Amino acid sequence: MHRQKVQNRPLSAVCGLLVVAGLIAVLVIASTALSLLAPWIGEGAASIVFWIVGIAAALWTMRRFILCYSYALNGVMLRVTYAYGRYERPMCDVYLRSVLAAGAPEDIRKRWSSARVQRATRPGCALEPLAVAYNDGNRTAILVVQPDDDIRQALLDAAKPKKKK
Repeated sequence: MHRQKVQNRPLSAVCGLLVVAGLIAVLVIASTALSLLAPWIGEGAASIVFWIVGIAAALWTMRRFILCYSYALNGVMLRVTYAYGRYERPMCDVYLRSVLAAGAPEDIRKRWSSARVQRATRPGCALEPLAVAYNDGNRTAILVVQPDDDIRQALLDAAKPKKKK
């Protein structure tokens, strides 16, 4: 089994401090603005809006700085998972026998314009994206990944037309 983890480059100490300061600034500004609006919208509504802003800021931070993807390739399938630190949650399984095509994301998207697209890429990763069109049950789906050379070659080989015996 071959495993690969796709993640952004680690933040420097200064960037990390700026992110934390930005989150604190967002929460302080939201708290101040909502305390000024509380007489008009009510204390309960202001409290709910503050919680929504806080949760949105936390989710954005997790997706932007903590989320990474893990690819595991065995002989028959590629398993893609969301990874938050050491915790992984399955995203999709692509069986190599169901791969229809692999190539540049623009080319694959043109060919299957109505297919559902899932992305398992990180903007800070240096690897080139590869789109894989595959049969997902009774419909076609497109998965965009950033594989290393081993996984890329396995997906490209699986996409070659199968010869009938």
